[in-house]
Amino acid sequence: YYASLLRCLHMVLVDRKAPLSEH
Repeated sequence: YYASLLRCLHMVLVDRKAPLSEH
């Protein structure tokens, strides 16, 4: 359960940083 939560949070963070990092 905890791992799933961390993964979800990580995905959200990556999704937010991905576009900024790509630019």
